Amino acid sequence: MAKRKDKPWALDPSEVSWGTNGITIGRRKQATKASRADTVTGTTLFLHHHPTGIQVAGEIPPGNYTKTQMQENKRKLYQQLFPQLEKLVAKQLGVPGR
Repeated sequence: MAKRKDKPWALDPSEVSWGTNGITIGRRKQATKASRADTVTGTTLFLHHHPTGIQVAGEIPPGNYTKTQMQENKRKLYQQLFPQLEKLVAKQLGVPGR
């Protein structure tokens, strides 16, 4: 008989919500006359695990970002924060091997 290998524990993404808190510095002209990259923007991204109440946060430093660049920065930051949250939740829940 072959031994059955259980999948390692993983955080369920449906139990996690995320949000941002951003800053904008500079004068905004009419949207048609000014580039988003002319304004300094930054944001804090946070992930919250509802069942345990654990939260992690990371920051995108203020800078001149286009909308596409900011979206990419948020995506990368989310990918960095999720494993951190997963580790903290596993520790809180006492998941073996974590």
